[in-house]
Amino acid sequence: MLFNKIFAKLGSDYKKPNATTVITPENYKQLLSPLDVADMMYVGKTTRENLYGMGIRTIGQLACADLNLLEDKFGKHGRELHIYANGLEDSPVAPFDSEREIKSIGSGNTFRRNIKGLGDIKPALMVLSDQVGTRLRKHGMYANGVQITIRTPAFVN
Repeated sequence: MLFNKIFAKLGSDYKKPNATTVITPENYKQLLSPLDVADMMYVGKTTRENLYGMGIRTIGQLACADLNLLEDKFGKHGRELHIYANGLEDSPVAPFDSEREIKSIGSGNTFRRNIKGLGDIKPALMVLSDQVGTRLRKHGMYANGVQITIRTPAFVN
């Protein structure tokens, strides 16, 4: 039994390539505490380096870390990491073929040529907006916010 998605991922990676590890509420501390924090989902390079700088190198150390200190350093993400390390994350493991909840809808386009000026930008924005609006209506959703990202030819925001 893998009792949450964080530990499901750790269990699948634990003894690759030929073993399956069952992580339970009874054995997770023994199995996972000595693992590097970077082995845990949602700990990327920057988070790992920041945790290392705080003297937190293992999942066990992260589980025992002061929650207020983690929140001060990482905000909401600090609380989430603490929850994950302590086995308190309660999102169920979804089957591979299950339908995912739609959390956002977007649309993007890479143009054949650099667009310049309002004459190019306005029609392009209208097409992308219409695509997003169509998808929102299809799913019975409403927009709570709008984000526009413009990249230069060198792919710099």
